[in-house]
Amino acid sequence: MSLSAHSARVVELADRLIGDLQDELQEEVARRKTKVPDTQLRAMLRLVQERRNNVVNDQLPPKHLRYRYLTREVTDTWPLGDDLANRIALFEEGYNSL
Repeated sequence: MSLSAHSARVVELADRLIGDLQDELQEEVARRKTKVPDTQLRAMLRLVQERRNNVVNDQLPPKHLRYRYLTREVTDTWPLGDDLANRIALFEEGYNSL
């Protein structure tokens, strides 16, 4: 099965986010760009991985069940203008538009 161009872009965004989240988890909290706790970074990582797998395996939930949890979380608790937070929101927007 071949992914559509839009799906492939969402997977590409997810792959970069997964790497960046893993890198962030390797840093001490004081040296992190995001300044958010491990638990939150791990939760973000897990959700991005799950959603990426949904796209790759063509197992997307119905649109009305695709919640904007990631965007809400980074908007409410991450530093304003954080690059990683912005890319997480962009990924979620792409995912939800599939």
